[in-house]
Amino acid sequence: MRKNVLIVAVMILLALFLSSCQGGEPAAPSSGQPSLTPEVTPVPPTATPSPTVIPPTNTSTPSETPPPPTPTEVILDGIVFWSNSSGNWKIYWINEDGSGIKKLTDNAYYNYDPPSWSPDGRRIAFVGEVEDTHFLYVMNADGSEATGLAENISYFENPRWSPDGSRLAFVSEGEDIMIVNADGSGTINLTNSPESDWSPSWSPEGENIVFQSMVGKRWEIFTINVDGTNLVNLIEMAELSTEFTGWDSPAWSRPSWSPDGSKISFHNGIGANGEFYSFSPDGTGLVNLSADPADDSYPIWSPDGSTITFYSDRDGSDDIYVINADGSGLVKLTNHPMMDFGPAWSRDGTKIAYASEDESGFSIYIINVDGTDERQLTTLPGKNTYPAWRP
Repeated sequence: MRKNVLIVAVMILLALFLSSCQGGEPAAPSSGQPSLTPEVTPVPPTATPSPTVIPPTNTSTPSETPPPPTPTEVILDGIVFWSNSSGNWKIYWINEDGSGIKKLTDNAYYNYDPPSWSPDGRRIAFVGEVEDTHFLYVMNADGSEATGLAENISYFENPRWSPDGSRLAFVSEGEDIMIVNADGSGTINLTNSPESDWSPSWSPEGENIVFQSMVGKRWEIFTINVDGTNLVNLIEMAELSTEFTGWDSPAWSRPSWSPDGSKISFHNGIGANGEFYSFSPDGTGLVNLSADPADDSYPIWSPDGSTITFYSDRDGSDDIYVINADGSGLVKLTNHPMMDFGPAWSRDGTKIAYASEDESGFSIYIINVDGTDERQLTTLPGKNTYPAWRP
């Protein structure tokens, strides 16, 4: 009996051992028996979080706070002119409406020419006199910081600015055409001639100068490069010649380039029958623009070159006129019993300033180019002449 029980036990153990050694799935638990494998509760999938966008960090060095913008400079419309109201000749400023009159100089030398504005309207060049020596000066538009650039220059003519405002042409005491930088450096003698050379005028591009020169007994007109090369006699090319026998005889004088550089104007004669002409810079295309028996003087190009203003005694007394650049369309602007002269264009070409004579002297007037709205600006005593409008 014991032997049978032992055999049965051994067989059960062997069966269990063999069952545990098989690689299959474990047998499902019988019904009603608790499972030995714990029940796993499914976990819902976790949503992938959206990436947080971090703005890029500016690693550059922060710039300094920019300075406030510079206020735009206001260029006032106004006029400078010569006046001897205080006894000696001085340069004055006056606003276009007649207000704000101000003396700008103490030692200017009156030379029958208007003060010379720089192209940007910020500086004025003029001839000054110290102990009988004549200096070329440049000052600010308000009269401050007057600086002498050259000495022993001619007192008969004012200097002329180059189109870019970097240089000035002037006449030396030895009657040569000189050029100097606007800071006073680099003075050169452009003509260096035994003749008398006068009235320099820059070409619009600043590469040439036209001037008048005494050749034998004739005033003639020349052009020259600003480096002193290529001297050309335009009067000779135009087959014109005038004998000079005195200051009251005809003479080719005051040549001036048109604003576009296509023409050169000049005046012929000081006396009863002065005329003004224009021709091309190569000496061709000569035109008598005034063509009148009277004395027509001081031709000045308008800013756009379409018109010329001048003064003439063709109606008995000197009055201000305008004429088209081809000689057509003559218009008389003033009608005063005494002399009107020295016309000057406004910056926009719509007005003309001039000096008008009365019993007490001369005053500065302005008038529209169609002859309307004539106004007296100055009431200073004495002679107030040769206005120059701020460009």
